Amino acid sequence: MTESLQGRLFAAVFAAIDRSVGITVSIGAYLAHRATAQSTATSLAKRADLLAVQEQQQPSYIAEDYTSDSNRVVVDRLSAMATFLPSGRSVSQASDGKVRLNGTTYHYSYRPIGARGLELLRPAKLGSSIWGSLLRDLGLVGLVGAVLATVLSYALSRSISRPV
Repeated sequence: MTESLQGRLFAAVFAAIDRSVGITVSIGAYLAHRATAQSTATSLAKRADLLAVQEQQQPSYIAEDYTSDSNRVVVDRLSAMATFLPSGRSVSQASDGKVRLNGTTYHYSYRPIGARGLELLRPAKLGSSIWGSLLRDLGLVGLVGAVLATVLSYALSRSISRPV
């Protein structure tokens, strides 16, 4: 089939459409991953702000370490909070980012509250499960696009080569 005009047209049109679909899916995957990461960081920071306000309204000097909705919440004296922050981060300033504790990577949001600090930790692997299902869906969309590209390229090559 590649010897005929129709075969060459089919191959050329299919390749162009297939690459376009591949590039589009790749860009979509990158943008979706970036948006998911930003959304995770923003929601974690807002939740930490809310918890910090609640802790300020109910002053206590009892150290707390509990889990809430897959998030670990640690409230303790500032001197003890240094062990939960990445090296070089000050316990007197709010910060957000990633930290590795006991072999597990977490997204964290830290807020100082007077003589104490509050840190909200979310395992980084939770975000990857969302990303995995999104990537699977994007792959399925790409596959559908490739099938449509095949049909479209065959129809175009046939309509162009028929008059010749």
